[in-house]
Amino acid sequence: MYLSRITLHTSELSPAQLLHLVERGEYVMHQWLWDLFPAARNGSFFIAAKSYRARSLFVLSQEQPAASTILTYRLARLRQC
Repeated sequence: MYLSRITLHTSELSPAQLLHLVERGEYVMHQWLWDLFPAARNGSFFIAAKSYRARSLFVLSQEQPAASTILTYRLARLRQC
């Protein structure tokens, strides 16, 4: 299991991505999170966020997040007890 702190860097967004974020808000952020976990299409990750608008949230997943140009993460691998 992995615990990741994921941060959105709005300075890395293209004008089209920024407009999409402004228009669609949390839905777009959720789509970008799915892109970080392509093998988890069955929903095998858990998002803990007070608000997507905070631009930083925690994700618990079975796989390590994929690379992204607009989202970065700090990762901790958790061992099972």
